[in-house]
Amino acid sequence: TLGERNERTLRAMNALAAALGARGQYSTSESQKRSVLEIQRRVLGEEHPHTLDSMTSLAIALDDSGKYTEAEGLNRQVLDIRRRVLGEDHPEMLGLMNNLAVALNKQGKYRQGAEMFQKTLEIQRRVLGEEHPDTLGSINNLASTLLELGRYAEAEGLNRQVLDIRRRVLGE
Repeated sequence: TLGERNERTLRAMNALAAALGARGQYSTSESQKRSVLEIQRRVLGEEHPHTLDSMTSLAIALDDSGKYTEAEGLNRQVLDIRRRVLGEDHPEMLGLMNNLAVALNKQGKYRQGAEMFQKTLEIQRRVLGEEHPDTLGSINNLASTLLELGRYAEAEGLNRQVLDIRRRVLGE
């Protein structure tokens, strides 16, 4: 047998967790993801890309299950490690930053969520450009968060920006 330490076994365990989640068996999927992560931490180490991918996957599952505080903690761990290893401007950082901002918002931490969306947006504008769909999505996310904070004029300005860009680029 290959054993739990084998990369193929871990991939199979991850695939099972994904299938369970897709079937709506969230608790079992989460448990499976935790098992994979625990093995990867032990075998591969905390900073291995596969371990970090599993941490991200578990954070998303926790977020989907309403376990926002735990999802926030995992997202912060992954973000800190990836930032150290990849650097702030790496494209992979953008999705991680977005995940953290969403987890913050779901906990009602709109000020912190807005700050994280703002940081994400600054990097996207620099790395991807103003008209990139991900950049526009982050502008929308920031605008929605600003609405939650009662910052209506700022939110309106951002939404108008997105609308103007979409009309110019898409001809709508």
